[in-house]
Amino acid sequence: MNHITGFTDLCIPQANRDQLEAIIREAIELGFHNIAIEQELDLTNSGPSANKDDVVPTPYSLPTSESGMTYACQTMHCNIITYRSNTIRLRPNRKFYYLAVDRNIAFELKYAPAILSPVERKDTINCAHRYHSFGKSKNVVISSSAKNPFELRSPYDIANLGLIFGLSEEQSKEAIRGVPNRILLAAEGRRFGKAGVVITRRPKLTEDSDDYSDSELEEDVSGSDESEDVGSIVQALDGMDAEEQDVEQLKPPKKKAKHEV
Repeated sequence: MNHITGFTDLCIPQANRDQLEAIIREAIELGFHNIAIEQELDLTNSGPSANKDDVVPTPYSLPTSESGMTYACQTMHCNIITYRSNTIRLRPNRKFYYLAVDRNIAFELKYAPAILSPVERKDTINCAHRYHSFGKSKNVVISSSAKNPFELRSPYDIANLGLIFGLSEEQSKEAIRGVPNRILLAAEGRRFGKAGVVITRRPKLTEDSDDYSDSELEEDVSGSDESEDVGSIVQALDGMDAEEQDVEQLKPPKKKAKHEV
């Protein structure tokens, strides 16, 4: 059963314990059910300490060039394609955008930097409009990237903000609930690895001899009533025969006719 429900924020930057606790408390009060702490992992390191066991599938992809964006959309095992302030102006190709959508990869938009800086606001809106022009804003997820509790907004404010980003009302709701929840579900499935599921038809349970259905009970009751009626009729007939015999015994004997000799 899927237990990942509610509103989700997939980008809280990593910080010390006190700062994270304050941000998480504020997010819970605003109505978020799922929160992810952003952590960076460099998979391109080819030093002597790196080996195949150290490389794990990462949910985020941070392309820094056009070729990196193409690789992330086409080949890389990831769930989200994100950006930084220096990579926000990368343009995804329409073909590879839809290829990423077919692979269930989401494109992230961050609203907290857009609140703080006019330059970031302009770049975020331009990025959102590129997602709309290239892929009709499909598989877009809106995260906060908030570094303090004052940068967080309620889910309904974020849904209204999605209209400025070129998303429809339904896409705005999916950007903070449906799409990120599917990403978390895919991440949980990746933790447990691949598994096969066999679905079979459930066999019918055999009924005990002491258990009867309603129809059988009605038949038994009706049968017992009929048997009682037949028995009472037979007893009544037997009683009538006995009375007739008693009457015949009580009658005086008939006189015999005298014959003259």
